[in-house]
Amino acid sequence: HCNRRKALFEQACELTKKGCSIDVTAFPPSDNTDEYSAAEAFLRYQEKGLNMQKFTVSSDGGGCLPQFNFQGELVHLDYGRCTLLSETLKELLDKSTNDTEVISVFTRNVASLLKLKQKGEVAVGKDADLVILDENNQIESVMALGQWHQKNHQTIEFGGFEKE
Repeated sequence: HCNRRKALFEQACELTKKGCSIDVTAFPPSDNTDEYSAAEAFLRYQEKGLNMQKFTVSSDGGGCLPQFNFQGELVHLDYGRCTLLSETLKELLDKSTNDTEVISVFTRNVASLLKLKQKGEVAVGKDADLVILDENNQIESVMALGQWHQKNHQTIEFGGFEKE
């Protein structure tokens, strides 16, 4: 979650040169000028020519996201939204010239880092997890473990914390 402070992000980028992986968080926009959005961090990392396989994006979905002022006082309490991942994906696909690198930071890189051998790519013997995007880079359909959860922009299967 190294994009919450610009100096920390720069230090984390240096660590990737030693083989470490870094993760940036897709969090709601704020007035904090000392942070990079996940999309900004991706573009900065890419511009530096660093190893894109060492970069991942996560959401802190459902997690607590406190915001503090310079005196360290809580000024706002927000929460992580999983939808920020798809919003960040869309933003990057709309801006980037390398769709493979963009998609990999949400898929293959995460699966590799977490050693999830059945995840991260479409291949024979894998889990049949698919995300299909429409012409506007919005999520159209989602398949998990070979079962459709969303198809043609309509939710078919709700998760345990989702409302029907």
